[in-house]
Amino acid sequence: MIRIDRSTVDPPKDLCEEKSAGLKEYEKASIYYQGQEWQKKAFPFKAYKSPSVREALDKLFRGKCAYCESPLPTQPPEIEHWRPKGATYEGNALKPPGYWWLAAKWENLLISCIDCNRERSYVVNGTPVKLGKACKFPLAPGSPHASKPGEESLEQPLLIDPCREDPSQYLKFMGNGMVTPQEDASGQPCGKGLQSIEVYGLKRETLVRERKRQAELIKLQMSQVLERIGRLERGEVDPAAGKADLKEQLKLLSRFVEDDQPYLGLAHQLIDPFIRNPKGFDLKSV
Repeated sequence: MIRIDRSTVDPPKDLCEEKSAGLKEYEKASIYYQGQEWQKKAFPFKAYKSPSVREALDKLFRGKCAYCESPLPTQPPEIEHWRPKGATYEGNALKPPGYWWLAAKWENLLISCIDCNRERSYVVNGTPVKLGKACKFPLAPGSPHASKPGEESLEQPLLIDPCREDPSQYLKFMGNGMVTPQEDASGQPCGKGLQSIEVYGLKRETLVRERKRQAELIKLQMSQVLERIGRLERGEVDPAAGKADLKEQLKLLSRFVEDDQPYLGLAHQLIDPFIRNPKGFDLKSV
């Protein structure tokens, strides 16, 4: 997961223009939730499913899942509501009405792979677990829970929104493909990192394997850079040719942190410290 600047993509007209499907739907939903029918059946939201919304989200997240950064062409993407639109969990009970007023709100929409978006059963380290976001939206202990428009600003969510904050403050990616929470000021695993890893399913075995594969490719290219540095320092190559070769190897390494690449959260945490001090970087430590 990486920080995404939502302002780089214009909000879809279907959601925000006057008389748009999104605004019309909001008006209808507002009336619907003033009654009692919502206790039996959720409002049938549709505006967020517009092709223009999917296109804008695909562009914003560069064809990758907002949470795990897996390429979306490998599986059908889903438009995800960060704050669930129809219901949320209170303990183990799923209770409506959810954040209905954000159902067609551009700032609440992301694009996600099925595995991050839906709750599914997995086996992690030999233990059966259920992973995936579904309608989960955990809040910090004591946090208020929004029940109407505007109150969400008072909440203290325990999930990372990659469009509002830098995930690297909460997630630590490692060369073996694993991810752990960053430590808080007291040296304990931070709550937002813990919850995001669990709710988004960032320790799924298949996902860990893919991140590990990418990390191995990155470390292999790092070794190529170190080899070229060594040749130059030992005087084994013509200086001009050696520098040109080193520049090319660094260019190949930088390809791993280009916007269209998968698992940039992992790539940056491996490559950035290496670029700052390649000779002092221990490849065996990652």
